[in-house]
Amino acid sequence: MMHVGGNELIEFMRFGIGWKTAFTWDGSKVILSHRGYVWRFLDVHIPIPLFLIIGRGEAEEVPIEENEFEMWAHARHPWFGNCFAYAGLFKAVEVKCAEAS
Repeated sequence: MMHVGGNELIEFMRFGIGWKTAFTWDGSKVILSHRGYVWRFLDVHIPIPLFLIIGRGEAEEVPIEENEFEMWAHARHPWFGNCFAYAGLFKAVEVKCAEAS
């Protein structure tokens, strides 16, 4: 993820494709609002019309405990419906790496 200013981040996936999103808090959950897709090329973020194929991404995260939250996310196309979706309960855990000898 990369902070790009204000409340906006880009979450990068394979091949330098990123989902730009704005994060807001409504008092009970974090709402991720679609701000477009970009392609990172030579550290330049080039807007791409990927929404024409997979739709606009939206998500919400609801805190459960200090290290646990429920989340749903989807990319919904106006004609084809949900092209991508997931939901679940997530828990942040500490991972310790083995020391090199």
